[in-house]
Amino acid sequence: MDKKVTVVGKNLKKHRKEKNLTQERLASRSGYHRTYISALERGRANPTVNTLANLSQQLGIQIHDLFDDTKRNG
Repeated sequence: MDKKVTVVGKNLKKHRKEKNLTQERLASRSGYHRTYISALERGRANPTVNTLANLSQQLGIQIHDLFDDTKRNG
């Protein structure tokens, strides 16, 4: 599994939960299927730049926030 894909997935899940969104709700907002959102979060799918731009817009974050692999406490 590609490290960047895993980082993107973990960050996607983190930001989604911070916004109190379910996978189903994010899927509905972004136009993707819930299983695709799940696959992204688990690092099982490799999203396009357009997909990342769409998801970051729906989450109200910058696209680069999905690539942040700094380890933070808390």
